Amino acid sequence: MNFLYCENCGKKSGYKRLFGWGTFFAVIVTCGFWLIALPFYPLRCMTCGNDSYRRESELTDAERNLDRELNKLGEKMRKSRKL
Repeated sequence: MNFLYCENCGKKSGYKRLFGWGTFFAVIVTCGFWLIALPFYPLRCMTCGNDSYRRESELTDAERNLDRELNKLGEKMRKSRKL
């Protein structure tokens, strides 16, 4: 799973390929030849399902700073729950 910046969510999120029943039926109908197409499925955000993302190198400084601050806040919240 890749962690990339989602433009829709506005945060770093996990990205993976999603396969559904349509993919399953396509594999059955084509006797397995559809398996060749699976690596070309787009990566989708696990939070919102959006398929557009930006790499870390494409982020602006303001977005990087915001991401760092949100990560620090999340760490503080996790630590406070453990206590």
